[in-house]
Amino acid sequence: MKQFLTFLSFLFITNVNAQWSYIKEMPKALSKHTATLYNGKIYVFGDKYTFLYDPSINTWKTIDTVTKIGEYKTAVTLLDKIYITGDDITLIFNPSNNDWDTLKPPIPKNFRRNCAVALNNKLYVMGGDSGLYFSNSFLEFDPAQNKWNYKEKMITARRLPSASTANGKIYVSGGFANDVLSAFEVYNPLSKQWDLIQQLPSRRYQHVQGKIMLNGNEKIFIAGGYNDNELIDFHIYDPLSEKWFEMKDMNEYRYRFCAVSIDNCIYVFGGFNSSGTDRATAEKICINSLSIKPENFKKSNLIYPNPSNGVININITESDFLFEVFDIYSHKIIYKNSINKKIENLPLASGLYYYRLKTNNNFYNGKLIIN
Repeated sequence: MKQFLTFLSFLFITNVNAQWSYIKEMPKALSKHTATLYNGKIYVFGDKYTFLYDPSINTWKTIDTVTKIGEYKTAVTLLDKIYITGDDITLIFNPSNNDWDTLKPPIPKNFRRNCAVALNNKLYVMGGDSGLYFSNSFLEFDPAQNKWNYKEKMITARRLPSASTANGKIYVSGGFANDVLSAFEVYNPLSKQWDLIQQLPSRRYQHVQGKIMLNGNEKIFIAGGYNDNELIDFHIYDPLSEKWFEMKDMNEYRYRFCAVSIDNCIYVFGGFNSSGTDRATAEKICINSLSIKPENFKKSNLIYPNPSNGVININITESDFLFEVFDIYSHKIIYKNSINKKIENLPLASGLYYYRLKTNNNFYNGKLIIN
């Protein structure tokens, strides 16, 4: 059964006809593994195995069956090497000779189950957990200086999130921190600031996220993951319009899996299923463009004052409406069918929330800050 999408008003339905299709299975069933693109080919790392997939001829090659990779790692291509992060030891793989090395100096903070990306010839590592608490850490490794630097912390502490870059920014989604998260935030290297943006269509962790080129612009995809149940859904986020698009589901439910994109195509590999076994199956989808079905959707700042001290006014012409407020975990806190456009004594602690306003003809959504 398809997972219920909490923020339906955030979601645009597309009429893209692209479908997922199976490609050749991996040489071994894997979960908690990772993958990255290097020179047009896909390297998959998991447990003690390194596999190479050539998408041009749909074939696999076994590279290594000795080197212990570990679990819940992230592989990132940076310059002419592949960096594999996930705990206090960062491995470096050299595709030119299939040799391994260990990054020195080691990462200064050992937060396992983090996520990582490469941007502007640097490696960035976000989040994770220490075994005692969840982290919002943000670290940068500069190969030119062979040095780690502390950066501005994320807004949301979390482990097992997913991350990618798009249009020169870093995006981090989902994860777990005492509960499954739908928080989605972006880091702008120019302003050196994190900002919470449109939440995920539903809470998830152990999912995949990546970058895909569509309509001449870089967009972000997420797929699968876990949220009380394994997920099969696939969505694309457009940073320019700040909208989510619902795409065709994958053929299989997957979490603890990995994905790589090449131009407008996405490849997913392996993962875990509810029967408790690893998967060897792999799928591919190629999307030429996004064609959107019209919907009555508006994004507007109709709530004032915002920030608020607990009293808000709703500036709409319609007389009947549904007003809902969610926290960053997608938990619904307020649900009101109302004709009163002034709401007092909001039962909200100080912090950031998301509101959804629905009338007979329109959807509205936005952020609500309580002082």
